[in-house]
Amino acid sequence: MAAGNATITARSQDGSFTASSAITVTPIIPPLGISSFVLVNASTDNDIQTLVNGTLLLSSQVGSVSLNIKANTNPTLVGSVFLSLSGPVNATRTENGAPYALFGDTNGDFAGRILPNGNYILSATAYSGPNRTGTIGSTCSITFQISITNTRMVDDSDINS
Repeated sequence: MAAGNATITARSQDGSFTASSAITVTPIIPPLGISSFVLVNASTDNDIQTLVNGTLLLSSQVGSVSLNIKANTNPTLVGSVFLSLSGPVNATRTENGAPYALFGDTNGDFAGRILPNGNYILSATAYSGPNRTGTIGSTCSITFQISITNTRMVDDSDINS
């Protein structure tokens, strides 16, 4: 049912009873935010995996791959997303259209960077308007690491999301 006012009327089959009730339908607006991060192979434009807080990536698997990271939003389309990466590679970007990619894209063809070993902090914030205007959604931050071994190294720059 569309948002707005409506009247519902019920009648018995023999017509001896009629009842009406006015109702107002109010749309539920989902909260504005980042729902997930996805690591992308920028050479093939294929998703590699979802990044969650504490993800460990082996450099033997991603060390020579041109990578990008996209932010998935709630709702699916928002006005803009500000993405920030800090660590051995530092980058920021405001994206005004999906896919919301840290290193950008041209019509879904992802640009990429090789990410060296180390600890990274990734953050993103959704906005209802273009160029970081309008309502500000909550910021989502995660840490991830690229390492030679499958042992996670923790340092003072690690944070909780």
